[in-house]
Amino acid sequence: MGLFKKKRKRAVIFVDYEHWYISMRTKFDQQTNIKSWVDDLHKRVDIEEIVFFGDFTKYDMESEIQRIRLFTSKIVETKNASGHYKKDFTDFIMLDYIYQKAFNSSSFDTVIIFTGDGHFTSVCAFLRNCCKKEVGVYAVRDCFSKQLRDVADWYVEIPTEDELIRPYYHMILEGVLSYEGDQGKKLYPTYMRVTNYVVEQYNVPEETVRDAMDRLISAGYITKQEKSVGFHKHITALVTDWKALVEADIWDAASRTAFKQKMSGKKQDAGSRR
Repeated sequence: MGLFKKKRKRAVIFVDYEHWYISMRTKFDQQTNIKSWVDDLHKRVDIEEIVFFGDFTKYDMESEIQRIRLFTSKIVETKNASGHYKKDFTDFIMLDYIYQKAFNSSSFDTVIIFTGDGHFTSVCAFLRNCCKKEVGVYAVRDCFSKQLRDVADWYVEIPTEDELIRPYYHMILEGVLSYEGDQGKKLYPTYMRVTNYVVEQYNVPEETVRDAMDRLISAGYITKQEKSVGFHKHITALVTDWKALVEADIWDAASRTAFKQKMSGKKQDAGSRR
């Protein structure tokens, strides 16, 4: 018998960009990562259509249109023409689009909605129960209605755990570099030295730093090797695979050069003060 490739789901996607943009900025002080999100979509489904909704005249969102157009031309401006702003006006227009799509098209298997608003609970239940569609939901972490989460077939919270921990990778790699220039003194980067460096320099929780360090070690980006530091004396040093980190887009050569120049400048300043 031959092997048959499993048919991928075909999906339409509706994005409440106000929810995404404002929540990321206020909760995490981060920009939306549209490319990473679209990459994740491609892993899950075949995309029929992506539609973004939002009042782009507010919250400094106008410049976001150019970023969105790299991935779709379907952008619905939801500004209330009456001039009286209602925060759920975007929801109203988006819901209308979703219902219209459900009634007028049968070319898709899955509906994916990016919002955390509980107003979308009913439409998700309708899509599942009446239209027999799979429903997926993306929402910003800590801005996600429990009712909406419970009615979806599956959901993803943004930022993902990997995205939340990713900034710590950069801190750790700077910690490694801070010791690389001192090998003549046999001050190799070790687990504890680098952890302490990050905690002291960035005032971040040690438990989170250790978690990030363990992930880098588990993935093979950092390994532990025995180094001689004196007569019959050895330490377990951290050895970094910089090439693999660059290929994984965790680090880049420019960051390494900039940090080394920064450290060199600090040493020169210290020497001139002596």
